[in-house]
Amino acid sequence: MEMGILKNTFKMRRDVLVLYAFFSVILLLLCLVCQYIKAFFSTYPSISFMFLFVQLVSIGLIVAMWYIAVRQHQKTGVFEFYELGIKNSKTEETYFYHDIINYSFIPQTNKQAKALVFETDQHEQVILSAMLPPQAFELFQEDHTAVWKSFVQEELENGEMFSVDLYEDVTSFKMSLTPTQEHELVISKEGIVLHDVFYEWNALNWYDVSWHGMLAIQTKEYKVIFLEPMTSISRYFLFISILDEFLPSKVG
Repeated sequence: MEMGILKNTFKMRRDVLVLYAFFSVILLLLCLVCQYIKAFFSTYPSISFMFLFVQLVSIGLIVAMWYIAVRQHQKTGVFEFYELGIKNSKTEETYFYHDIINYSFIPQTNKQAKALVFETDQHEQVILSAMLPPQAFELFQEDHTAVWKSFVQEELENGEMFSVDLYEDVTSFKMSLTPTQEHELVISKEGIVLHDVFYEWNALNWYDVSWHGMLAIQTKEYKVIFLEPMTSISRYFLFISILDEFLPSKVG
């Protein structure tokens, strides 16, 4: 199956390698200083042994750091981001966005993410590590949303309902086709169910992502029925794109 247009390729961040190199130089300088002090106190075996021990530990740390760096680079891979999915060009593994049923940023938003964990419909869990730049996480969310938005719209037209988790966790995307009582927000073609109350789309006025950092939905009776802090906005990325199809965004 074709993955569409290649949009970008992301490799391990260079600043991470620079950080490893910086600490390696510091440890190497420490080794040289210890060598000089060890020679100066050569007539004192106990002191010489102590500085020899420090040298060996420093060399061990240098080797360990670069071993970790190489392993991280291998694990991170070179990811090609296509229109419909991503591919690890090192392992040849491909993941289509329509197969990714939920994902989580750690921490909570794509711009501060240290890692991205996602699960496929085959219950396979994949981790995109912190060695990738933030732009990779943002592009993942944008393209995943674009693919799922089309799917959700089609399913809504066919009478299906979708549920959205409102729990305070790190989940950025988690929707299901079979809403249960555990879900506090359910979307349908006719309207939304929020905390067990149904609102028709034509009874709602607008939604707004305000300047002071809140996502709100207001009824035509000027009642705000949904209010979430900006820290959670990335969890409602797809939800907001669906709202665009049914509600106008507040102007001003």
